[in-house]
Amino acid sequence: MGMLKDPTEQVTHDEFTAYLTETLDYFMGGSNPYRVETAQIALKISQQIQNPAYFSNKKDAYECAKRFVANNSEERIKDVGELLYHSYIRLFREKNLSDEYRENRLKNRKNNTLNIKYVPKGSERPRFF
Repeated sequence: MGMLKDPTEQVTHDEFTAYLTETLDYFMGGSNPYRVETAQIALKISQQIQNPAYFSNKKDAYECAKRFVANNSEERIKDVGELLYHSYIRLFREKNLSDEYRENRLKNRKNNTLNIKYVPKGSERPRFF
C-alpha cells in the first residue's frame, strides 16, 4: 500500500492561487492584521510565480519570499515562506494521497480516540494515581 497515488498529480497555478485567496478571506474574517498582511503578500507572490511546485521545498519558498519581500522583517519573510510551503504541501497531499492510505489513517485515528464518559457527582470515581 503506497502513500501516494501513481502517477502523482501536480498542483496547478489556479488551484494554488484559489487556495491562498480562500486563506486570505478566512484571515480577513477575524484574524489579526499581521496574518492578513502575510496572506496578502503570499497571494501576490503566488500570482507572479507560475509554477507552484517551486514552493514544495521550504528553502526555496523562503528564498522566494526573501526576494519578493526584501523590505520586511526576517520574521515576516519566514512566515510568508512557511505559508507558501504549507499551502502547497496541503494541496499536493489532498490530490495525491491514495484512498487506501486515507482510510487507514482515519481508522487509526478513530482507534486512538479516548473514550471519555461522564461520571455523576458523588459516584465512585476511578483513581488515576
